[in-house]
Amino acid sequence: MKLAKAAFDTIAAHAAAEYPFEACGLLVGVGDVLDEAVPCTNHQTKYHAKFPDEFPRDARTAYFLDYRDVERVGEAAKARGKALRGIFHSHIDCGAYF
Repeated sequence: MKLAKAAFDTIAAHAAAEYPFEACGLLVGVGDVLDEAVPCTNHQTKYHAKFPDEFPRDARTAYFLDYRDVERVGEAAKARGKALRGIFHSHIDCGAYF
C-alpha cells in the first residue's frame, strides 16, 4: 500500500488536533494507493462514560468508530469509483504496535 502525501498530511493534522486523545478515520483509494484520509469522531470516551464495564478505556488509549461513518464514507467512495481500504488511528504517547 502507498499513502499519498495529502492523505498523510490529513492524518497528521487530525492527530495533532485530537491530542491527547486518539485520532481515527478511514482510508480511501484505488488498488494499492490510499489517496484520501477521512477524519472521524472517536466515540470511545462517550461509550466509556455510559458503559464503563464494557468500555474500560477512554479515548486516550482506544478508539471507537461509528458504523454510520464507515457506511457513509464507503458509499461515497464507491460513487467516485474508489473503495474504503482501511482505518487509521493514532497511538498517544507510546510506540506503534499491532
